[in-house]
Parts: sequence; structure tokens; C-alpha cells
Amino acid sequence: MRKAIHTQLNTITDFGSRGYSPQMAPDNTTTPYYVVKIYGDDEVPGNKAASMNSYSVFIYDDAEDFDAIDVLEKTVREKLDGVTLTTDDSDSFVSDYIKTVQDNYDPDRDLIFHRVDFDVAGARPT
Repeated sequence: MRKAIHTQLNTITDFGSRGYSPQMAPDNTTTPYYVVKIYGDDEVPGNKAASMNSYSVFIYDDAEDFDAIDVLEKTVREKLDGVTLTTDDSDSFVSDYIKTVQDNYDPDRDLIFHRVDFDVAGARPT
């Protein structure tokens, strides 16, 4: 799933294929870049056959203003929301946009960022 998300996001030219997993973006990485964090499998209350995976895309950019990052956030939503993605083992999934979290600032990297949340509905193996 992670690789399929990265492949789709790497089509956004502003990122220049600068996509990472949590805690893996090197210091002084050229901006903008994104980080994908997958939260794992959650039960769906009242439906023991169903599951829900969720993930977030963190979009980082220089700490100047939020105009450029707002455009990237919209592009990320368009690339992932309601789009069918296929994994290397030919499984497919559809991400549903949930929300974008408030504007954030990372003082350690002197970068601003947005977190964009998605859910992926699925079925538990029987």
C-alpha cells in the first residue's frame, strides 16, 4: 500500500520524487517534500468482517507562507481521494479523504507542514 501511495504522489512534479516514510526525511531535504505515515488496521464497529486502514500525508515546505502548501495540499487530495491504486501484488484500494489538520510549524526543521488524512476501507481475511 505504501509503495502505491508513493508512486501516485511522485507524479506531483513539485515534490520531485521527494517522498519519505516517518522519521526518514534527511535533515536539509530540499522542499517541498512529503512523508507518508500508515496507521494500520482498525476494526469497524458493528461489522466484524470489515476493516479500516488509515494514513496521513505530511506536506513540508519552507517557512515563508502557507499559499504554496495550500496548493500542494489540494493537489495531494486530488491525486488520492477516490482514486483506485494498485499494489505490487495486484491488490487494489481506494483512499477517502477525511480531513486536513490545521497549519503547523516544525521548529526543529524551520518548516511549515500540513497533515492530510485518508481512510481505506477493506475486508478482513476469513
